[in-house]
Amino acid sequence: MDGDTRWNIPFDCEGSKALLAKHGLSDGFTINDWWAGPTGINVETGEAMAATWLSELNVKVELDRQIYSTWRPGLISRTVNGVHGGFSPGTAPPTWPSEWTWSAVASPAGYNSGNELPQASEIVLAKEKTTNQEELEKLTLDWVDFIFEERFGFTIGTIPENTIYNPQEIVSWEMRPMTNFRVGGMKSLENIKLAK
Repeated sequence: MDGDTRWNIPFDCEGSKALLAKHGLSDGFTINDWWAGPTGINVETGEAMAATWLSELNVKVELDRQIYSTWRPGLISRTVNGVHGGFSPGTAPPTWPSEWTWSAVASPAGYNSGNELPQASEIVLAKEKTTNQEELEKLTLDWVDFIFEERFGFTIGTIPENTIYNPQEIVSWEMRPMTNFRVGGMKSLENIKLAK
């Protein structure tokens, strides 16, 4: 997946305006209840993006600033009416593949994010039946293509957490799972291949 640009969406205000006009929203609209939490990078990034959207697209964003512990029960009971997306990397453990949180099969309570996607469960069950690396990668790419096309659990902006290492000392470092919740970070130390 490294270097694959098929899921990139360019910053294109003119294209966004054309899409809004196509769907009868030239005058803009309001996005209510976008959860960002009380403080931190989600709020700072959310406010910056909201200001851009308002000035460029006339789209007003109202951030939900309540703490996560008061917001999550509504997510699990499926009573949250706001936008389910994000402004920054997920905080789930970097060893979790993203399809777990959308699958009733993988989550202990039946579902985790207040969403149950049959496609996620299909991917989880299919991955359990194979150890073939090529098959696992194809299933992962199928999942990423699906969530990209359907825009489930989308992230508006990310703040990379890059791992930097000396390529003279480490010739390769494959980090798994492919759909982990972090843009960067350090994981899969067992996959490090040293030059010597």
